[in-house]
Amino acid sequence: PSSEQKRLKETQVLLASLRKQDVEKDRQIQQDTDKLVRAISLRNQQVELHTELEEAAALHPQELVRQEQRLQDTHRDELASHLRRAEQAERAALQAPPTDSALAPLADSELQEHEAAAKKQLAEVGAAHTELFDSQVQRCTRLREELLEAQADVGLARQERDSEVESAKVTEEACLAEHRASERKSEALSVEVRTKRFEMEAFQDSQRGLDGQARMLQKELSKVAYTFGQRDHELKVKDSELQEVRQSLASIQDEMDDVHLRLKEQCGRVQRVEGELSASRDLGEKVRGMRQMLQESHGAIGQLRDALEQERQKKEQCSQGLKQQRLRTELLLQLLHHFKNRTQDLAPQAMLAGCAGGAEIIQGAGNFPKLEPMQDS
Repeated sequence: PSSEQKRLKETQVLLASLRKQDVEKDRQIQQDTDKLVRAISLRNQQVELHTELEEAAALHPQELVRQEQRLQDTHRDELASHLRRAEQAERAALQAPPTDSALAPLADSELQEHEAAAKKQLAEVGAAHTELFDSQVQRCTRLREELLEAQADVGLARQERDSEVESAKVTEEACLAEHRASERKSEALSVEVRTKRFEMEAFQDSQRGLDGQARMLQKELSKVAYTFGQRDHELKVKDSELQEVRQSLASIQDEMDDVHLRLKEQCGRVQRVEGELSASRDLGEKVRGMRQMLQESHGAIGQLRDALEQERQKKEQCSQGLKQQRLRTELLLQLLHHFKNRTQDLAPQAMLAGCAGGAEIIQGAGNFPKLEPMQDS
């Protein structure tokens, strides 16, 4: 069975390689076909361009003849109009009645001036006509040169298109030959696959018994996987709970840090109050009460510190420790709120407004117990 499987795998690998070769050959044939189609389209475009150039070359002499005829007609019309105006002016000068004998030489001079002006206009019109004709001739020569250049470009493009068509035909024939060879190979492989299929049918009969055993093992494996998945789920749930506990402990630690900072601020404020009390000796009773409150808060903070140290030792008992920590935190917040209210009531302005105290209280003000900073949990 192992040798049959190896041979079957080899045939499958060979079939896959032949399929890849067929796909590559089909892609090459498609590319050659696209090149051939582009060459044919290029040839059609060249043929259209050549026909357009031939039509333009055929119409160019006719257009030149029409343009020349049009220029000659316009020149002839302008000459005729100038002659008519000169004749009308001469006729008007001749028909005018002479009023005095002295006006005759003047009329002759005016007539000569009119004739000179008419000749000058005729010369200008002739020069303009010659310039226009020369410009048209130059334009025709430029168009003829451009036509010759375009014909040369068309010839080069036609040669390139012919070479591309020939190369496309050669590649197409080679691809067809390779395709036929691949078809013959695929037919031989199909025969071999049929023989392997018959052999595989016999192998499958022997494989069915193994499949039954494999199904049994698969069922057992699925059961084991199910139990493993349940345990994994339980572990994930426990990890999530531990993560929540860690997050809650971190939040509690942040709150304790905030409380510690607030306590430091309160201590600084108390020290400032004590400095002001040295100047006002009439606040003894209030200072004693505040000192007692500070001692109580100091004791409460020490108790809270001990409770936090005990809480660090009991981190393994997550749920119970979390509940106790929340209760302690609530008590601490209430105590701090109470302490904040009391210290706000004991502002320096309120203390200065009280009655006068004894000097012993002022002297003992420096003996307040200093508040130690809280350790990070």
